[in-house]
Amino acid sequence: MEKLHLRRYSFGVAPCTAMVLMWSYLAKGNDRLTLVMCAINSLTMLVLYAPLGGFLLGVNAMPIPWQTILLSVMIYVALSLVVGYFSRMWIIKSK
Repeated sequence: MEKLHLRRYSFGVAPCTAMVLMWSYLAKGNDRLTLVMCAINSLTMLVLYAPLGGFLLGVNAMPIPWQTILLSVMIYVALSLVVGYFSRMWIIKSK
């Protein structure tokens, strides 16, 4: 049961970028504005995800090592940001 709560808090802290992009598309929103807002959100999450996740998990007395939280930030936020940047550059050069 403790793992279920841990997953719930982890997902609650990080908004899903794909969901935001899809809802913007379905609502016929401004694609460029949505993309910029998602990029700003991703950069903000690099800084705020670990403290916010640590705070929320600490409030519920779930001891999670900071190394684990920082590793999840590096894997799920920083790595995807870097891969997205370099894949964009590669696609632009190949056109």
